[in-house]
Amino acid sequence: MRLKENIDDFKIKVLGESSFIFSQGETKLITDPWFGESIYGGAWTQFPPPSISISDLTNITHIFISHVHSDHCCFQSIKKILTYSPNAKFIFLNREEGRCFLKKKLLIKLGESIQDKFLIQDPYKQESNGTFRTWCIPPEDDSPINKLVDSSLLIESKDGLILFSNDNIAHSKHAKFINSLNTKSLLALIPFSGGSGYPSSYLNLSHEEKLNIAKAIRNNYEDQAISFLNQSNFEYFMPVAGNHIIVGKSMDWHKTTSFLLNPYKTLSYSSKKVLSSKGIYFEPGNVIDINETFFDKDNIEDLSIDFEFRKSHFIESFSSRIALDIKHKNFTTPSTKFIEDYFNSIGEKLTTLLQNKNDKNSYPEYDQIFIVNSGSKIILINFDGFEIIDFTGNDFFRYIDDSDIKYWLSIRIEPIILQEISKRVFHINEADGSGLFDFKRNGDYYPELYISFFDSF
Repeated sequence: MRLKENIDDFKIKVLGESSFIFSQGETKLITDPWFGESIYGGAWTQFPPPSISISDLTNITHIFISHVHSDHCCFQSIKKILTYSPNAKFIFLNREEGRCFLKKKLLIKLGESIQDKFLIQDPYKQESNGTFRTWCIPPEDDSPINKLVDSSLLIESKDGLILFSNDNIAHSKHAKFINSLNTKSLLALIPFSGGSGYPSSYLNLSHEEKLNIAKAIRNNYEDQAISFLNQSNFEYFMPVAGNHIIVGKSMDWHKTTSFLLNPYKTLSYSSKKVLSSKGIYFEPGNVIDINETFFDKDNIEDLSIDFEFRKSHFIESFSSRIALDIKHKNFTTPSTKFIEDYFNSIGEKLTTLLQNKNDKNSYPEYDQIFIVNSGSKIILINFDGFEIIDFTGNDFFRYIDDSDIKYWLSIRIEPIILQEISKRVFHINEADGSGLFDFKRNGDYYPELYISFFDSF
């Protein structure tokens, strides 16, 4: 897959951790645009830093967006693409359950006319996009949250099939479908990690507990990726997604997020367990050349150590750069009335969602299901209804802990963050994954309750 003089040759260029350009003939498809702009209120950046030029963004014909999160769908990046390639079309998955956060956000951010550029693909259905055949691949894991959000793109090029799987866990059902196509499977770009606000933002976990949970999450992702590769016929694989840096936080905090810590270490470990597929890794600015993998068994340890050094230096250099972008703008602090009005709307939505659950008896008995604090207000929500009370203290979690309330999930959201969520600057689970608010949870993890909470915002 070397770059040759023939313009019809297939080429993959790495722009950033999940952003690639696939080009063949006159077709130039870019994935998950995020070119290093500050996202999530300044909480996230990337390492290795993206490498991109104007020439990369000219003549883009298609933009594939896997899901709504800003590390895969950054609107500053999208607007840059449309500046130089105004005719580019958007490819994304048709979500059969009817809820598409991505479509809604594209329309809000880019205007109603942008839907003329939508190429919405049904799951597993073959489509022709320029010189490529493509298939949108839905999530098949057991996470109800992932099923609402993630997706992958399978591309058939002249050199074979490439799976771009970003945050969508590669699954045995994906392998079975890809194998059924009876086409050469060239390269799997798949996740070996995944991060969110859990466990990093949970105040009732010790640092050691967070490290152990984050390690277990990474190990689970690795095991699933290895299992997929051993069930499919891909000649090569490369870890993608997950190289996030939490700006303004220490390296120790970063390790509790379950993000990918070092791709070379991941390759060193997984290559011993993958039966036939060969691991490769190319950093931003590189054109992927299968014939030059940039490492072998003799130098991968050196590359791993060097990557760790560069990343630590990057974090140190940027650690004091940003607190929250939104605090640097001319924002007025949201009023108490705004918080109370917003809590009322949230309370009504959440109460309806909770009351419609058929399995309420399957949960332990709690006085409150959700307790949310913002500024001087607290909302208490259970299966029967909600109540908003005044809060004059400084330590919300101490107040809750000292009370007689038996609760499942308590959350503290800064008023300015709440305001940005209400304005759809970012979605609530984007703020969750950015460490922009804090949690305490009693008892087990109930994903269906989290979905109710996120849906209400």
